[in-house]
Amino acid sequence: MSETNASGNPVEERKDTGASDSSLESIESKEVLEKLVEAFSKLDVNHDGTISKQEFITGILADKSIQKILHIPIEKSPAKSPVSKKTERRGSLKLRKKDQQRRAVRTRNLGIALKYFKRIDTDDSGIIDVNEFSSFFNSKKLEEMIQTELAKPIFKTKHLSQEDSKMVKQLFDFLDSDKSGLVSYVELCEGMGPNLANEMFSTMDEDGNKYLGFDEILNALDAKFKEVKEPEREKKLGQLAKACLQQSKLSKKTRIARVHNP
Repeated sequence: MSETNASGNPVEERKDTGASDSSLESIESKEVLEKLVEAFSKLDVNHDGTISKQEFITGILADKSIQKILHIPIEKSPAKSPVSKKTERRGSLKLRKKDQQRRAVRTRNLGIALKYFKRIDTDDSGIIDVNEFSSFFNSKKLEEMIQTELAKPIFKTKHLSQEDSKMVKQLFDFLDSDKSGLVSYVELCEGMGPNLANEMFSTMDEDGNKYLGFDEILNALDAKFKEVKEPEREKKLGQLAKACLQQSKLSKKTRIARVHNP
């Protein structure tokens, strides 16, 4: 049966073209292009000019604005209501059912995000570059606009210099051991130790997605060194980087010891 609109007239069915609905809009309009540039910039968390699979999936699932810009139909997960232990015992079956529903929604959403990633990653390299992203929306102008955006200074800070920010970027790349473009809690523990990792995660994970993006770490350190003068700031950042290197070596030794002595 064909669908009808509010006036009772039949609605023409739209075939799945394998591309985002955004490609059906006036893609050369300035407003649409600017939104797509914004989406690319948000997904490119580590500012290397490409979008990794982890960056794409994490960004799509966490950011509703990106879902809207790219017209990706991410399903809303059932809310988790706070319950007392007494209520939990009485309604354990109901709670388990809700947990199962949440897991099912998350699994479906992961599948949707992965499907869109594969559509855009046409060379199956595991990353989306500017050309692939622009080609997906069939717009050469979009590619030019993203390249222009990438050419701008990426370190927008109030207190850290560009040199300081470059040191933070090197530190981020060091902590990002799997090169996903995001730093997980485990990577932070291995790179900084559990005490500092806990402190950083509680203050830096602004979007609550359980990963730290480069901007989150940069903004937090920018605020942390607000009152520190430049020579001392560089010294403190160097000390932090050195401490991370030592902790990383210690974590590696611990992992090796666990393998040999389970």
